[in-house]
Amino acid sequence: MKKNMANRLSFICAGAGIALFAVFGLLPGSFIGGVLGLNMAGVMFGTPVAASVLSRIVVAIGMLTGV
Repeated sequence: MKKNMANRLSFICAGAGIALFAVFGLLPGSFIGGVLGLNMAGVMFGTPVAASVLSRIVVAIGMLTGV
């Protein structure tokens, strides 16, 4: 009984830890990388960045490197 409760509690806490890491660790890095990628796309393709595939790829690479 105690082992089952401890096992369930460990899974709940591990899930909460992963969720907190995603919110406070990955999300801000993705935002910062996205802004840097958007700035790079603006320099390469012009200031009002169009929604083309190449500019989206540049922004996605910026988001991945920000993480």
